[in-house]
Amino acid sequence: MSDELQVFEEGDRVAVMRLAPLTGEIQIVEATVLGMIDDYQAVIRFPGNDREFSWPVGDLTRMPPRQ
Repeated sequence: MSDELQVFEEGDRVAVMRLAPLTGEIQIVEATVLGMIDDYQAVIRFPGNDREFSWPVGDLTRMPPRQ
């Protein structure tokens, strides 16, 4: 594991691991990066949702671009 901070750019695809609100099951959900707040937080949006969320960069996993 690298100690370097990840840097994301607008439009990057990332995977987010979270707990489902009702069932408590672990989910891996795709999100799109809208920008960086600082070195430690990114602004992301989940597909089908108009809300923007700030998310810790350490909890995001880069995904390959769609082809």
